[in-house]
Amino acid sequence: MYVSGSSNHGLGDESNSKEVGEQGELAVVAFEEGEDRTAERLEDTRPNHPGWDIVSVDGDEVRYIEVKTTTGTWGSRGVGLTEMQFREAQSLGDEYWLYVVENLDSPDEVIHMIQNPVGRLSRMQFNGDWRAFAETGTRPRPEGLS
Repeated sequence: MYVSGSSNHGLGDESNSKEVGEQGELAVVAFEEGEDRTAERLEDTRPNHPGWDIVSVDGDEVRYIEVKTTTGTWGSRGVGLTEMQFREAQSLGDEYWLYVVENLDSPDEVIHMIQNPVGRLSRMQFNGDWRAFAETGTRPRPEGLS
């Protein structure tokens, strides 16, 4: 996992294309309905919902699903959650799901489903881009060192 302080969301494997994102969401709705769950795509009723894309219900079980879509392989650059998505994932716990649609519209298309992705974090790595947010200082040098 990488942690970014940047609002640039073009760093991962997921597509930045609105059309590709919508196609990924429709693929997830079709999958959920095939699993006998009732799925509602929020773009259809509440456009630009910041925390998740789909609400899926099966009896008492509710899934708040954030969808990330790749047209190729889901690789080492990964997919990301925005700050709002991260907070919603923290708040909703096991009801929050990250679905990654990999290889959209290809014979290798697969949907990966991760329950409570934020709750599964065990470590964060901060790369050098975090210098922009850091306070800096220097330690006193012993005499004779320059």
